[in-house]
Amino acid sequence: MRLIRLVSFLCFVTVLCFSSCQKKENQILIVTKDSLRVSFWSGVDSVKILTNDSWEISGSESWLRILSPTSGIGNATVSFRYDVNLGWYGMRTATLLIKSAGRTVTFRIIQDQSYLKASATLLAGGGGSSQDEYNGPDGHLDGIGSEASFGSLRGLEVDNQGNLYVVDVKKVRKITPEGVVTTMPGLYPSPYNPTGPNDSWNNPGDVIVDKQGNMYVSDRNDNAIYKRTPSGVISLLAGGNAIPNPGFADGNGASAKFNCPLTMVMDSQGNIIVNDELNYRIRRITPSGDVTTIAGQSWFGFTDGPRNFASFHLIQSETVDSLDNVYVADWGNSAVRKITPDGTVKTLVSGRGAWDGPLLQATIEEPTAIAADKKGNVFVFDRGHKIRMISAKGMVYTLDVNRNFGYCENGLIVGPDNTLYIADQSHWRIYKITIDKMPEF
Repeated sequence: MRLIRLVSFLCFVTVLCFSSCQKKENQILIVTKDSLRVSFWSGVDSVKILTNDSWEISGSESWLRILSPTSGIGNATVSFRYDVNLGWYGMRTATLLIKSAGRTVTFRIIQDQSYLKASATLLAGGGGSSQDEYNGPDGHLDGIGSEASFGSLRGLEVDNQGNLYVVDVKKVRKITPEGVVTTMPGLYPSPYNPTGPNDSWNNPGDVIVDKQGNMYVSDRNDNAIYKRTPSGVISLLAGGNAIPNPGFADGNGASAKFNCPLTMVMDSQGNIIVNDELNYRIRRITPSGDVTTIAGQSWFGFTDGPRNFASFHLIQSETVDSLDNVYVADWGNSAVRKITPDGTVKTLVSGRGAWDGPLLQATIEEPTAIAADKKGNVFVFDRGHKIRMISAKGMVYTLDVNRNFGYCENGLIVGPDNTLYIADQSHWRIYKITIDKMPEF
């Protein structure tokens, strides 16, 4: 009898041991990913745990809190909340430890910062003995890099070869990718202005260049848009018949009227988008000179909606994306506005201040320049002398550049290789901006 009991006990122990060993061998602990990158703004996210045993999770940082659950048996989804990271902490990482049956799996949460590290490299400007806006030859020296000088900088354009064009005092200057600065031919002599220096314009507001190398210049005094071909033929594309009385009228060529056509940009179809500043409207000029109104009214305001209902207040700059959406720097309303191809206007960011974050929480004060890259990101220069970025996914960042900028009037542009350039009007210099690492949000 005792022998039977002993055998039964040994068999029971053997089964337990076998069962225990088999359980350890079959124990599963899987985390669906080893890391997760989140935006700098506060939010809630989660991690999935796959296991057939008991588990526990620990290791949250002060800026990251596990919501629930912190332990359990079997598969689970663990939620966590992260605080806002507005730049002064830099990019930061929190590590969570998931433990089960003697095994440990590491899960990392990487949080972006709102300040994007960037560096500025001088491309051209800074030469000459003085730097007044109307200081004569010292402000218009051609040359290479820092040997060249500018009298004023407003408007910035780039062609397919990466050459930059900028409006100077009554002149248009060209800067090659190597920093070589030359002065472009002007409006004189022509039927529109028969006398004057051959490199001068009347009162240019902006310059753009098409794929064929034709140069277009908006003239605020003439209320006109001029075209100059690579061979030097000058023609009036639109406006100009209202000298010296500005006006407003759609039409073809000289029958169209403007009131201080300031900034311009070209869309994918070769149409010129013009900021008709004192008419408070955005206009479109086709390659054949037909002028129509995209959006805006005859008085200033701050209204979203269809083209004939929306209103603006002193637009300082505009840009287009790859889908021909137009983005405007609405200085008078401290807002960045988006105009879809059908003319519908929507405010993306508004409000005085410099808060980063999602579009509804962010603020941009008195924007003066705007540019879009090929990936749908929009760059804006604001009153705080900062370059801000509205990402394609709707987050607003501030670029932390290694130098301070002065005033920038319509002086942002993105080159064909997605490089950002800025014309610093206060310091008479043009810089190339390189962002260390683009965010994922």
